[in-house]
Amino acid sequence: MYRKWVYIREAINSGVKIIGDDKLDNVKHFEKYNYWIKQDFFDKDMYVDIIDDNKLSCVFKGLIACYKFYKKFNLKTKKYDFLTFVTIGYKNSVYIDIIIKKWISVKNFNICYGDGYLFLKNGYASINVNNIKFN
Repeated sequence: MYRKWVYIREAINSGVKIIGDDKLDNVKHFEKYNYWIKQDFFDKDMYVDIIDDNKLSCVFKGLIACYKFYKKFNLKTKKYDFLTFVTIGYKNSVYIDIIIKKWISVKNFNICYGDGYLFLKNGYASINVNNIKFN
């Protein structure tokens, strides 16, 4: 379900020694092998930052870990809502779900960034997206 980098990253964080090209920096190693072996996260400039505590509005940038499409019937509108769930990593072993209110193909992208509203319920956090971009 998850991309290759997630499994390898979690193995490294658990103490498993992974052999790779240690001459390459994280970004170059990721571009070549779709994972990295250095201890620090892929990109130190990835984040989830709250910009308004009252409204829980936030900005984010993360490495795509997995994604799934979902169709749900909306009883109020009597139509289907189309959603894309994207899980991003933005630190070692730190992930958050991004909820996009339409279907978007993300399979050819690695990084997403944008803004939205943080949703907190029963210890679970996700971001309902306003704007999102991929590269």
